[in-house]
Amino acid sequence: MNKASLYNIKELGLNQIYLSSKKVENVRQWFSLDMLSFQPIEIYHFGDKFRITDGHSRAYVAWENGIEKIPAIISDSEIVTGELGQIQYKHDGIWCERFGLKDISFLHNRILAHDKYVELWMGRCDKMYDLVCAIHNNILDKDLHEAHLIEFENKGLYIYGISEDLSLYYCEDINGNLKTEPRPK
Repeated sequence: MNKASLYNIKELGLNQIYLSSKKVENVRQWFSLDMLSFQPIEIYHFGDKFRITDGHSRAYVAWENGIEKIPAIISDSEIVTGELGQIQYKHDGIWCERFGLKDISFLHNRILAHDKYVELWMGRCDKMYDLVCAIHNNILDKDLHEAHLIEFENKGLYIYGISEDLSLYYCEDINGNLKTEPRPK
């Protein structure tokens, strides 16, 4: 594992569009301004900037307590650095940009009850993973999917995942309203 360095918290991009109120509260319970108990967050450079890959709740609590620099390590996890991880995290970054989430402070109004967080964030990631795997394993034709992306975007919808049986796309509009659409054949 890498050695931790200090990074400006407001310069780190996000890979998450929601926080769990339960996770945030758990961090608040042990957080101290002396940062002695602070486990470094994990970050990775995704072409445009360093983005948080693990530790959004810790970074948020540090930010809300006025911390400007936090310890972070560059992730070397296969989940982040591997081919599928790179695709997944790229989409996470796109979601953050679509919602205008520039840094950790932008998650202030996006803290959800834990069950809603599991449904809306973890569920979203699972659906995206199904989509990424279907394309990666040539179960879903990449070119046809790209055509569907354009078709749906022309209708104001953004595809973020697919059902396990590949019959439904999970979509959202620019305001984050979720819906399902049959996958065109």
